[in-house]
Amino acid sequence: MAFSTKQIVERFYEAWRTGDPTKFPFAQTFTFDGPMASFSSPAEFRAMAAQFAPLVHSVQVLDALYDEKKAFVLLDFATNVPQVGSWIAIDYFEIEGEEIKYSRTVYDPRQLIAFMQSRQVVRFQPKMGILSHPGWYDRILALPSLAEKINGVRSSSGATDKAHSG
Repeated sequence: MAFSTKQIVERFYEAWRTGDPTKFPFAQTFTFDGPMASFSSPAEFRAMAAQFAPLVHSVQVLDALYDEKKAFVLLDFATNVPQVGSWIAIDYFEIEGEEIKYSRTVYDPRQLIAFMQSRQVVRFQPKMGILSHPGWYDRILALPSLAEKINGVRSSSGATDKAHSG
């Protein structure tokens, strides 16, 4: 049974929701363009997603248009970091076979950039359009008690309670 464009795109968002970057349905020639970074391979995107996934609270599709080879999705992308919050994004996908060949995300990254700069995590270089520190997600997560300072809540296991967000 062949997957529809909608099913393929739903698998993409399920990978974000579960935090499992191996689930992204990418073609070997997959490329991505976004307001903060571009990637020229599935491996590059998956590496970024693995680092960013712990900050994802939810991904909610608000509306979408699909045809046999393309999709436009309007979504609410929420983080579990109150200072960053959520943003409305538009994702565009090109499908080849049953895989995503190209994706472009458009959103206003100013809140995310301001948060990262306030934590001295990264310097944004608009001329290059990329982040200057390749491990910026790791540095956010490695800051001592960052989640505790942000949310002020710990679960009974000692891990940050991801369900608690502003």
